[in-house]
Amino acid sequence: QSSLTGISLPTSASGNRVLVVTGTSTSLAKQATLLSSSVYAVVQATKAQVITPFAPPTVNVGGQTFSQLGISGATTFSGDQQISVPLSESQLGGIAKSIHANLQATYSPLEPGAKGSISISVGGVVLATHALDTTGTLNLPVTIPPALISRITTLVLSMTYFPVGFTCSGATRTMTFTIDPRSTVTPTLATTGVGGFPAQPQAFIPTFQVSFDQATVERLASAVSAVCGLQRISAVILDPQVVPLSTSKDNSLPLLVVAPAQAIANDFHAPLQYRNGSVFAVTSGSGGGTIKMDAPLGAMEAFADTTHNRTVLEVTTTGSWSLIGNLFTWLGYTPTKWQALTGDVLATGPQGPPVDLTVVSGGNTLFSSSGNQSKDLYLIGLALFLFVLLVLMVWAIIRYRRPNAPPS
Repeated sequence: QSSLTGISLPTSASGNRVLVVTGTSTSLAKQATLLSSSVYAVVQATKAQVITPFAPPTVNVGGQTFSQLGISGATTFSGDQQISVPLSESQLGGIAKSIHANLQATYSPLEPGAKGSISISVGGVVLATHALDTTGTLNLPVTIPPALISRITTLVLSMTYFPVGFTCSGATRTMTFTIDPRSTVTPTLATTGVGGFPAQPQAFIPTFQVSFDQATVERLASAVSAVCGLQRISAVILDPQVVPLSTSKDNSLPLLVVAPAQAIANDFHAPLQYRNGSVFAVTSGSGGGTIKMDAPLGAMEAFADTTHNRTVLEVTTTGSWSLIGNLFTWLGYTPTKWQALTGDVLATGPQGPPVDLTVVSGGNTLFSSSGNQSKDLYLIGLALFLFVLLVLMVWAIIRYRRPNAPPS
């Protein structure tokens, strides 16, 4: 904190640039809004000050056009051609139970004797077909069922055009096919919590809460690492709101909670629930049970809080917070391992790498171990890391400051 408010890029003694954000406990958050705004790209200076805070990015929930989603596509071809259309659940505003798309397009009208068609598929399953004709316009509805929907669902448009006299060696005529930006996508969103890492980060759209039992450096670092990991695999800017743990326990907003297992033993219904000492209750579709471990455990668990109809991401440890530090170090600073998580529990002990387990939801088999996309999202994640760190620290200072607080 400082009485000098602003953002600067001074040169350190080693010759490297350092990003410095200064201000009071109330103005720091205002300065941080520049980092989550696209306007930062036009600040061609080493010092800047935010006078009026930028509004956080908003997420449209419900039906949107391809133009709003930033989707476009066009091709000129003869024979066979494909266009891939990725649909991100985070852009659609949450977990989709089904997705209805209405594809509009224009194409070169078929001349007499020519043949053409289009099919729309997801994951190799054909959902709609249509014969191209002399009109040159297409309006083709398609509904994607739940079994084919994932964090990013890719519609594959497969077109054919065979002019009269077409041969594999080449054709004198070609077709131009252009997706109309007025095409629409309308999801039916889930109204209850969804467990499993594959439901992240879309289960935390459009906003979610962040809570910890104490505002220590280790807990703040864990919260920042979790939020930034989710941001790296999100197509939209996430909107975390820090609240006291007592507030977050009994409401229906999605929640990231960071606390020792002992502090939240009876508060949430995680797949692995701490009981006492080194004993855990295991909740699973096959009945569950209890287990005793002779070593400390650190874990990140993604599960449905059925009592409050929401999704909870719990970061907890029965030992040192270094276990959680090792867990996030293993996940790394790129989307790769976050995207690869398939279960609902990522657990780690004092030795060996973290293990991705399916205990309740998110995968196919109880206690199955899993094996180990884009530059733009990665860069967003890096920028947001600084923004989230500042926001969490400011809220921690305001909400959690206590006189003579005992060390953790």
